[in-house]
Amino acid sequence: MAKPKAGQVKDLAHRMLQQIGDMYPIPDGQIKRYLERIIGSFDAERIKDLLAREYSYRDKIRKKIKALSDKHAEEQFKKLLLVGKITVAQGFTFRKTIVPGTLGKSIGRSLYEREGSMNGFEERIISELAALPTVEFWHRNLGRGKGFAINGFKSNHYPDFVLYTKKGNLILVETKGDDRDNSDSAAKNRLGQKWAEQAGKQYRYFMVFETHRLDDTHTIAEVKELISML
Repeated sequence: MAKPKAGQVKDLAHRMLQQIGDMYPIPDGQIKRYLERIIGSFDAERIKDLLAREYSYRDKIRKKIKALSDKHAEEQFKKLLLVGKITVAQGFTFRKTIVPGTLGKSIGRSLYEREGSMNGFEERIISELAALPTVEFWHRNLGRGKGFAINGFKSNHYPDFVLYTKKGNLILVETKGDDRDNSDSAAKNRLGQKWAEQAGKQYRYFMVFETHRLDDTHTIAEVKELISML
């Protein structure tokens, strides 16, 4: 605190950068300039507060940088879609056999003899959807690097279930129970909707909430009604 303001800002920005750590692909220099701009706007009392609660400030600043980065990535994604730089291409096939690890409950019309594990809400949804007369088969999508992913503006999105109907419609279903952190659900839903729009008329994406739902998402009853018509 005995240093001039410029020295305080420089030292604190460097210190905060070390605590925030790597945020690839954002260069450290860019993050440091952002930190200097933030801390440079602080008065003496705010700087003392930062020194007293460094971890709290670190977490808030890191969260803000992530939010700004995600927003920028999505804006660029939309631009590239509009000009045809990003397109949907066929590149996924179901494997003849899978090794899902922990096995889930046996539910009729599954694509494989046994599917991967599910929580209670997921079991309830897929049990009700699999019972619909329009459904040919369903599959519990596998996770990182094994299942089907939508290449997104934030990260690859692996929806929970893949369903195929007797009319030839392929449906991705993402479930959101009340025990989940839904902070990125809206972005996933926008991505899924955009994928379905780009993929073709026989493709659909539905995000299903247990109770607390976002705009343009569905309840179990609503998604059952929709799939029963597909």
